[in-house]
Amino acid sequence: MNICDRCKNPTNITKMSWFNTDDLCCDCQKQEEVHPDFAFAKEVENEAVLNGNTNFPGVGWPGVRGRVKRWPTKPSTSSKGGVPTTSPRLPPTSLPGTWA
Repeated sequence: MNICDRCKNPTNITKMSWFNTDDLCCDCQKQEEVHPDFAFAKEVENEAVLNGNTNFPGVGWPGVRGRVKRWPTKPSTSSKGGVPTTSPRLPPTSLPGTWA
């Protein structure tokens, strides 16, 4: 038996949140899927993985009625001809709480 990180109820099945590293029960997962920032959280997570960050902590869970803060879309570039090294949609730091 597992415990949902968000509601703290016991559950047999968990799935990781798209917003952060919480393991969620089915009810909390459904709640997350209807959040207005759900698509954004998935997009940022996917971009992080495509850029090689398989340990991305997420954009942060803003709560049921909260919203995820957006950051300026300023791409960083490498020293090799100005090729972008990270997505402009990714947060400017890897520390959760500094952007969410």
